[in-house]
Amino acid sequence: MSRRQSDTALEVKTPVDVLLAEHALHRRMLAVFERIVRVVEGGAAFPSNDVASVLGYLREFVELVHQRRESRTIYPLVMELADDRIAEEVGQLLADHDQTQELLQSLWLFWEPGPLRSDEVAVFVRFAKAYIERLRRHMVVEELSLFPAVLVVDDQRRAEIAAELERKEPGLTDLASWSSVVAELEERWIA
Repeated sequence: MSRRQSDTALEVKTPVDVLLAEHALHRRMLAVFERIVRVVEGGAAFPSNDVASVLGYLREFVELVHQRRESRTIYPLVMELADDRIAEEVGQLLADHDQTQELLQSLWLFWEPGPLRSDEVAVFVRFAKAYIERLRRHMVVEELSLFPAVLVVDDQRRAEIAAELERKEPGLTDLASWSSVVAELEERWIA
């Protein structure tokens, strides 16, 4: 391999690089969400604008971009390459996608601005904690079981899949834009 080919190979992102970058941002947003939940559970006023931002991220970026791309691209590839145990995990991960979507739909009840009644706080906390726990567990399973299987494909196919994963979804906010939203929320809730 020539020096030029070697440099080009080093610049190519793998699909796993793309997905891990997204998972890192998901974890940051989940940390913010978890902090909001603790504060609300402790009796503080419901921060409806910040909750709206968190739920917007979870709906648009996690559910409509990230998980859709996994279901369309990564999971079929893993099913093609992996053994029966991993195939069963893919089935569970697809079920997780459905379950997180249902939890998120329940959380949408709290999109409206304004204070919550005590019974609403309890429901919000329960659904939010379930969503956070489910998404965290989901990412760990993907990272430990699925992502290694993706790395066995040849360089060309890996580059094609990575490019597909990085393609901006029309009408939806991309990773870079959401990163600034997450950073602002971290400043208010984590710093």
